[in-house]
Amino acid sequence: MKATYHAWQKLALFAAAVCLLLSASLTAYAADASAVSTLVSGDNIYVYVSGISDIQSGSTVQIGNALCDSDSISAGAVANLSVPMRTVILLDNSKSIPSGNHTDIQEILNGLVENALENEQIRIGTFSDEVAYLCDFTSDKEALAATIEGITYNDQETYLSDVVYDVISELDTSDGVYTRLLVISDGADNKTIGYTNEELRSLIEENPYPVYTIGTQGSNNSSELETMFSFSRASSADYFLLDGEMTNEEIITTLLEDQNNFCIRIVPDESLKDGSNKKILLSLVTSEGTVELVTSADMPFGTGTASVATEQEEPEEEEEDTGTELPSLAPSENTEASVEEKSGISPLLIGVIVLVVIVLLVVILLVVLKKKKTGSGEPDKTRGENKQDEKREEEEKREVKEEPEAGDTVFGGGDSSFESDGNTIGLWKTQKQSVLRLTNLDKPGIIYEKPIKDVIHIGRKDADILIKDDNQVSKSHCDIILCGKLLSIRDNGSLNGTFYENTRVHEEVSLVSGGTVKIGRYHYRVDLLTGSADEGRYS
Repeated sequence: MKATYHAWQKLALFAAAVCLLLSASLTAYAADASAVSTLVSGDNIYVYVSGISDIQSGSTVQIGNALCDSDSISAGAVANLSVPMRTVILLDNSKSIPSGNHTDIQEILNGLVENALENEQIRIGTFSDEVAYLCDFTSDKEALAATIEGITYNDQETYLSDVVYDVISELDTSDGVYTRLLVISDGADNKTIGYTNEELRSLIEENPYPVYTIGTQGSNNSSELETMFSFSRASSADYFLLDGEMTNEEIITTLLEDQNNFCIRIVPDESLKDGSNKKILLSLVTSEGTVELVTSADMPFGTGTASVATEQEEPEEEEEDTGTELPSLAPSENTEASVEEKSGISPLLIGVIVLVVIVLLVVILLVVLKKKKTGSGEPDKTRGENKQDEKREEEEKREVKEEPEAGDTVFGGGDSSFESDGNTIGLWKTQKQSVLRLTNLDKPGIIYEKPIKDVIHIGRKDADILIKDDNQVSKSHCDIILCGKLLSIRDNGSLNGTFYENTRVHEEVSLVSGGTVKIGRYHYRVDLLTGSADEGRYS
């Protein structure tokens, strides 16, 4: 009887774990998708989205409080557009760039050109106190390769902030084409008279252009590099350091990921064209599930009244779009309405719901069978023996509870989960177990927690704490060490470094609980917590 009961417990826990894993997989997928750029061109709004494999019928767009008509929404892969994307390459060609990196830079630029999409446009410029373009936007790969081959490095002063500010201010995206910047330099600092780094960051945040940066290491330029990388963070773009940790091929591959983006074109109703900035909610149905993204745009100006067509009116001819032809997201008339088109529910989500229902039915069936067995008229000859066994086990549990060993994991006994600051920790409790918590300060709501004894390995692969949403984190990035109640942190030779209180960690340094560390792109608060199963919380 008791063995059967434990089997039911295990089955119920398994069902719960399956549901949690499926839910986590959908959440992780949704977290990977993002709106990387939003452009307004004429009467059209273009939203470029990364991290999804397709966009299906049933997707919706809401501007402010108004749901857009499906006929006014069209979407397509960037690779299929007449002009897929534009890249402005700005290269610091001063002699402060180490000569050992000249070959790396040339290899990366050639890799971008060789792997460019058909009709993808690239513009290359070098800069000192101002930019000098070596070629205009072109898709001629031979001309671009010749331009890269002819780059020379000169003895000159460079002022990155002023150059990038001017380039962004002069960019013209009136045709709605996705445009990005790639800056290669040894860092950025303020010019005595010119734009400050803070002013440039504000400009980047206000504009739709991702700013990718590649840095080179000098003898004492860590602060300047950190400032330059902050420009990339302001635009939610990637940044790289040429220190040998990341190969040139890996950098090229990351920069080419924009070729997999999707473009969504929205023609807002006349009633929305008032010139104000409005939030845009995109609910996108994809093969992997439904993703919701939020962006914003300054509405074009129009009549400010809703457009209502009458039967007698002939539809106006659509303005010629200098950008791309994108397929409409409205369902086809000759296509049977599917469950997905009617409800916006993807096949994957339907499968998850069906699986959960099946698991719940199995659990209910087992519970019913148990009740029938225990309620039968046949006497249970072993009931007395089982009661004695249960009593003996309860006494043993009480003895274990009174004298637990430090760090022991205790199962059963009340609720199978407990909460810490409103967050469920899992199906376990600990007796005086030390727990390390990393709280992402840049992305509220992302928290990593791990029971800790000696060392916690942090990285992108094969680590105790896996940070998968940040490609600036190395496979084995850093370690946090616990010795008694004292914490310390050490870097494992990571590409982008580990920083504690804005100082780069080279050797093992002491870490105060509550302190701030920077791992990859993001800043984290580190807390050492001690838990108690008796208290049911962390202290």
